Amino acid sequence: MLGKIFLCKDANTQNADILIVNPVVVQMVPFVPSTPSFKIVGCIAVEDAKKTEYSILVVLKDNNDKVVGSFDGQVVSSGSADEIVEWKTNIVFNLSLDDTQIYSEGLHVFELYVDELFVDSTSFLVMLDRERQQSMEVGYREE
Repeated sequence: MLGKIFLCKDANTQNADILIVNPVVVQMVPFVPSTPSFKIVGCIAVEDAKKTEYSILVVLKDNNDKVVGSFDGQVVSSGSADEIVEWKTNIVFNLSLDDTQIYSEGLHVFELYVDELFVDSTSFLVMLDRERQQSMEVGYREE
């Protein structure tokens, strides 16, 4: 199974294209735990033209390789059987991960599993935004 996932802040669909908006490599947070929102854009290559449905599992691991979240579902090919060509047809999906729980700083990883097989991963660094944290503390003290 071949596939790829991309982590971003948003993804827009224009005609048959998905545009990735603001890819995420570093996620600044004002404090931990925190709940940032992400989008995952993924695609998988069709190996078997007769298969139209795939089970998707995306797992979030923290810097200690501990699973801190998971998201699962099904993707279904929208093309007719005549349009699907093995290794030439991709199924593209867009997953909204709103208020994702982040418990620590450091390198985090999203892993993609399709039909229980590991397919791809993407990493991002979680860092505390010290300036934002200090401005929040100052604002709190002034009230």
